[in-house]
Amino acid sequence: MGTYRSRKRGISLIYCVENRWQATEKRRFGIGNISRANGVKFRPHSTHMDGLQVDVRALRVDGKQAGMQWSQAAYDHDEAKS
Repeated sequence: MGTYRSRKRGISLIYCVENRWQATEKRRFGIGNISRANGVKFRPHSTHMDGLQVDVRALRVDGKQAGMQWSQAAYDHDEAKS
């Protein structure tokens, strides 16, 4: 799969958000792709090459920790609004 990278400030921000999330929320905070260590494109992303873009997992009504699109039925629209 390859090694992924991010800029130090980006990782620090992700940890800060995750810590605040876990202080009030039972569901886990999910991070997906950031970027490959060598900065090359990888599917399905046309970005994610410089360590500044990050995929944050959407809240799901079924509680699963898996990727999805906001347009899918499992997306928790109500929780995303709050």
